[in-house]
Amino acid sequence: MLALLLFARATAVSMAAVSAGLGYALARGPVARRLARMVPALGTASLVFGVWYALDASTDDRPRLTRRPLASERIPSRDLPPCGCSGPGFADPATCYCGVEDILRVIRRRYSLAVMSAIHGRGTARYNEIAAALPQASSSTLAETLHALEAARLLVRHDLDGGAGPHTAYVLTPSGVKLLSRLRLLLDEVQP
Repeated sequence: MLALLLFARATAVSMAAVSAGLGYALARGPVARRLARMVPALGTASLVFGVWYALDASTDDRPRLTRRPLASERIPSRDLPPCGCSGPGFADPATCYCGVEDILRVIRRRYSLAVMSAIHGRGTARYNEIAAALPQASSSTLAETLHALEAARLLVRHDLDGGAGPHTAYVLTPSGVKLLSRLRLLLDEVQP
């Protein structure tokens, strides 16, 4: 095993290739300590059966290998909000714009405001009516936009049973109506 490690060090073979052959033993016991001493020369992480282990020398003089989360286990990082707070409730409400950023992400989506406007003009709109109002929008883009607006609680989807069979209708929530009216006021104020 040590011969493989020395070979990897001498030939600059990636640590992932070597550790795949060594197996789970790299993460435990004396082999881990030997590997941990060599890791700075080989790199700072190794792959053992699909799990990444990283060098951890922060606590004492004996470095250890600790498990790093897989990409699928990592929490996606969000952009730092413009107010600099780490989340709602951590900053002065007068300077925290986290809520605004969340709403802007939704209404920045393609056709979001056009969909909301089409629904608002009709009061209640079916999918085909919204699609007819936006002929340039593909059906998949329109469906994604409707789902995003529903998730943001700007519109509500109603499954109705009517005389012509079951159908789906979309209605703006009071928050959606308020958002459209405030955006209209803002637009009227900035346009000459």
